[in-house]
Amino acid sequence: MSTAWGVQGDGQPGNFYPVWTIRDGVVTPREPAPTMNATTQAIERYDRDSTGGSYVVRGLVTIQSDDDEQGRQVFAVTAGAARISGRAVEQPVDRRVVFAAVPDVELISGEPHNVDTAGLLHVQFDRWPVLQPAKVKIPRNRVAQISHGPFLGAADPLPENSVYKINSVKQGGTTYQKDVDYKLTAGQVDWSPDGAEVVPGSEYTVDFDYISTEDVLNQTPRGFDVQGGVPQTVLQVDYAYAMKRIDRIVMNGAGELDIIKGIPATWQPVDPDVPGGVLALASVVQTWDADTRRTVADAVRTVQMDTLVSYATRMDDIELDLAELRLATDVAGRYSGLKKGYFADPMMDNTMRDQGREQTAMVSGQALQLYEFEGAFLMGDGVTAYGLAYDFVAAVSQLSFSRAMAINPSGAAGQLPATIALQPAVDRWEAPYPQAYPLAIDRNASRYTIQSAFDELYDKSTIDVSNVHMRQIEVTFSLSGFRPLEPLASVAFDGVPVAVTPVAGGSLIANARGEVYGAFTVPANISIGMKAVEFVGENGSKGSANYLGGAVLTLKTYGRWSTMYGGYGAGSGVVTYVI
Repeated sequence: MSTAWGVQGDGQPGNFYPVWTIRDGVVTPREPAPTMNATTQAIERYDRDSTGGSYVVRGLVTIQSDDDEQGRQVFAVTAGAARISGRAVEQPVDRRVVFAAVPDVELISGEPHNVDTAGLLHVQFDRWPVLQPAKVKIPRNRVAQISHGPFLGAADPLPENSVYKINSVKQGGTTYQKDVDYKLTAGQVDWSPDGAEVVPGSEYTVDFDYISTEDVLNQTPRGFDVQGGVPQTVLQVDYAYAMKRIDRIVMNGAGELDIIKGIPATWQPVDPDVPGGVLALASVVQTWDADTRRTVADAVRTVQMDTLVSYATRMDDIELDLAELRLATDVAGRYSGLKKGYFADPMMDNTMRDQGREQTAMVSGQALQLYEFEGAFLMGDGVTAYGLAYDFVAAVSQLSFSRAMAINPSGAAGQLPATIALQPAVDRWEAPYPQAYPLAIDRNASRYTIQSAFDELYDKSTIDVSNVHMRQIEVTFSLSGFRPLEPLASVAFDGVPVAVTPVAGGSLIANARGEVYGAFTVPANISIGMKAVEFVGENGSKGSANYLGGAVLTLKTYGRWSTMYGGYGAGSGVVTYVI
């Protein structure tokens, strides 16, 4: 019996037994070895019982990218780690999620709008967006020449359908009276009344109004134009609008990404429930308008202990401020009549102090500080060193021991993946201009600068960086580990195929040592982060390398600040954010 590595459906003889599963160019995790199942299951059970079992450990931020050429929605999930139903899931590189979103539509029939002009009229849909052509029924006026029938009392058909009103009937200088000489019957001028009548076979002029069904002009998702009809009437429009919806991007315990379709609603859609065993990473608010569609990264995340401490400190500060505010309000209400002639010293300088009395306190830092003696005293003779008694104890020790276990029970080994070196493998640049972003940073000015408060306290996952893309620079690569004379078949950057050119004097066919040298350009509209670059040869050789693209952004912020002495204020500032 002989074995060989292959891909399902490659046409090789024999039975195919799957060993590794690759999705979107990333190997999905496998089950642990049998000797580790009991330990792993115990950890998973403990994690589920104590924390719920599904949360993001780091990364896994969902970024909304531009739609592709087919109009499909594209999202990028950054590298990171999570625990899903207690199971550890690691994603070493960014991954793309491509979703062919189809809206749910609701038909609106006969929506009325007033006609106030005979010229070009713009109408707004009551419900939007409208992604399909609309139809309009609008009253119009027409004057036509009609030939009377060959006998008295004949009914003459009008040249339009859906006629609802005859304004006048004239022949020469004679104007005939409605319902006396004629009447409107089934879209015809009916001369059956006993009044006057035109001569049979002669022509006469009829002014009438009718309902015209036609396509709209210059339609947009929110409105359309129509050539105005009869003023002071009502037009009716038939259309189908796309209902709003919230979809959820989720990850299962195998590290696979999927999208759960939400329930459409006319006005306020709700988030769909996430089934057990998966982790919700983000919510996509489907407005079916590229300008208003947004992605909210609302995954449950672990919180570091220092962040929890900062939250507790912030709550203590808020409670203290509220207590002081209650006391100040209470005192102001009780003794308002005794405050005439009193003033509050902001402690900016000594100008408001009584210069006729000796002052024993100092105004500094907008606070009144009591005098404190500062002096140094010599201990002993100044030569002898003093120290506490001590004993040596073990600070670091190694109490572990090593064991061995088989990690490849099948005993089969195939061709090793190719080794790839990218130049450059890291591209980090600085944005050329500050970006305005509504960052509200509240801080204690006595402890934090605006930059340190942003670095330590602000939740970076709320910052929208979907409009920041990698630079389209040329990247050279050197590849080794292909079979001799094996051509390079394809190269994909974050799942997007890229064109490859050989280096000067070379080719894209491996030499006798299995080496290939070439270059490619980073494709457009790729979100920043760690991306996988995959190389595939025509004879089955494969390899991948990681490419890191990052940026240094300057963000304009605003926020409030306070000091330990009771001072406070608000203002704007600029911080640096490295992504």
